[in-house]
Amino acid sequence: MSQPKSVDRGVSYIKFVLGLLRTHPDGMRPRDIYAEIETKHPLDDFDKETMKGSGLPRWRAALHFHSVAATKAGLLVKSDGRWRVTDEGQKFVSLPDYELKRLMRSRYREWSHQKSKIDTEIAHAVDGTPSLDTSVLFEDAKEKAREEIDTYLDTLSGYEFQNLVAALLEGMGYAASTVSKSIKACCCGEND
Repeated sequence: MSQPKSVDRGVSYIKFVLGLLRTHPDGMRPRDIYAEIETKHPLDDFDKETMKGSGLPRWRAALHFHSVAATKAGLLVKSDGRWRVTDEGQKFVSLPDYELKRLMRSRYREWSHQKSKIDTEIAHAVDGTPSLDTSVLFEDAKEKAREEIDTYLDTLSGYEFQNLVAALLEGMGYAASTVSKSIKACCCGEND
């Protein structure tokens, strides 16, 4: 095992991601961000070491952890399977690492304090805050599920996709009265 780093690498990953996302206004999928980090950000053996709790490389666990703080700080938005930099995130990407870390930590504490107040009001004695490993695993599982769904949808023909959408609509209680048949099904009498 390598020696721990004295510099907080998670902040440098977030800075890299915020800078990368500035050139992608529509955002990027996490897997594409990971590929960019692996090819363009210096990673050593310590960074690549697999974490026992999450099974992720250390750099990915650090990125996930710090991305939560960046999101709560209003610098990063994660939605629809994509990460996007906010206007504020674009401004703060040029801060030195220690100032960016201080900003994210401060804003995360503010968010956490507000969340804590709400949690206390809703459930007096229940602490629903997930552990770091749980939160990293959940985030990773969510992204993997999104990637698998995207990959599956990319393999469907137009007719298969419309049938899937029709089935989803029917499952939600709507009636899909017209679904086109494929040319093969129309000419050969097959069902698609």
